[in-house]
Amino acid sequence: MEFKTTSLIVAEANHFLDNLRKPITIQEVESNLSYLSDLKDMMLRNEFSTRFNVTPTHSDVEELSGEDKAELKRQLRIFRDFSNLKRYSLNRVRVAIASHKILYNMLKRNRVYPVADYFPYNGSYLRDLILYGEPTVKAYSSILRIISMPSKEEISGFVVTVEHPQGKERLVLTSTQNLEEKIKKAYGQDAVITSIARRKLSPPIIGKQSMRIAVATGYSIYATRKIIKELENKELNVTEANTEAIEIGSTGINCMKKTEENKYQKKQGEDPENNKNKMNTKYKEYVNILQQYGLSPDTRIDLFEGHLTLKDILFSKNLIDNIEGPINLDTDVERVITEKRAEYSSKVVNEANLAFAFDVFSFFLTESRRTRSTYPLFQGISADFKECYSFLSTLRPVINCDPFSVLKEKIELEKITNVRSDLVGLSCLHIHGVSIQWCAKNFNINENELETALKELKPYLEQIKNKKRTSKKSQQFVELIKKMK
Repeated sequence: MEFKTTSLIVAEANHFLDNLRKPITIQEVESNLSYLSDLKDMMLRNEFSTRFNVTPTHSDVEELSGEDKAELKRQLRIFRDFSNLKRYSLNRVRVAIASHKILYNMLKRNRVYPVADYFPYNGSYLRDLILYGEPTVKAYSSILRIISMPSKEEISGFVVTVEHPQGKERLVLTSTQNLEEKIKKAYGQDAVITSIARRKLSPPIIGKQSMRIAVATGYSIYATRKIIKELENKELNVTEANTEAIEIGSTGINCMKKTEENKYQKKQGEDPENNKNKMNTKYKEYVNILQQYGLSPDTRIDLFEGHLTLKDILFSKNLIDNIEGPINLDTDVERVITEKRAEYSSKVVNEANLAFAFDVFSFFLTESRRTRSTYPLFQGISADFKECYSFLSTLRPVINCDPFSVLKEKIELEKITNVRSDLVGLSCLHIHGVSIQWCAKNFNINENELETALKELKPYLEQIKNKKRTSKKSQQFVELIKKMK
């Protein structure tokens, strides 16, 4: 009966998740969250998070006949697979809940970022990552590394307790190598190590695993879709005559020229230049078709919802060799995709990192402390700005100033003024050299509003400018002293 009950829960959960799409209104989000939370509670009550760890002893197996052994293995495999399915379903529900919570907070703040279109609201993040291919997976891993960093800058190590004639000491060490010898040398031969424990680091920037998965998936797919439009349009606009000048990344031309002789070896009776143009013509045609569906050249076509229609089109153009069964892509197209993948991946990873950093920067720049606390950007990125947000340094070339200084000044200034928080933040950004027009365009603010705020905040902004000048002069003085020495 229990097995049947859990089977029904698995079926119900996956059926509901398979039909989920991005909600439009807060009411839809709340309704979905309520149902998903009930599903999660039901799953936890039925031990969906428990691993299947039953392993028969060697003596028990030896007593069985050959047929019974085979039957036992079959039964164990069924239970193990079902246990994995339960855990997979629970994981989908958790990721779906995390995605809905992110959107809910954005709607409450009345600032829905572009990345909101790409969070895994149905929990099927693995399918989405595989669908978009290797560049998306690399971007996902990059974002996951960033948000998994400790929320405080701490050194990992060990906590060692030592007892000696003078008392008791508690030490934090980075290594336990030759520990006893070092302790006796420091505290005498009577010193005794009473305990060694691995030091607990602070939690990650984003604490919950399901939230990290949702965030990393959203930004990796957002970046992929954006780069698809930018790079593939560039590819398609390159004429046949200047095929050699195709460049996606900073090393594109060099890579092609260095390997040209190896890749396009001249065969008897063949023109290598014609072969090369033919390959790129096929590739452009393939890219053009996929781009109409918002897909990249690395897409797993068989996982795409409209794959049957897409297969028919590609087959009619002789770009794949069959419609049924495994798809074999045209060898010329596959070769060009492989050549461009490294540069394409680099672009997607950089775009994902930049988009994530910009959204975190925008969150602290435009939202008040109360709003940040009540409706966090993500769980773990809320009211307080933290020094561990080193990933914000990627924004320096975009805003041409130090994002850390801007945010610190904004957070200090919002404590002492009643001016609207987003105007305070953009005023701080402006005094760092960013134009009013750029601020208005990128943060959807009226220029006149910002100019009025700048006048109202002028006394405070002047103090910030004076501090910066004083700091700069102090630094110059220190440098001068160093040179005199």
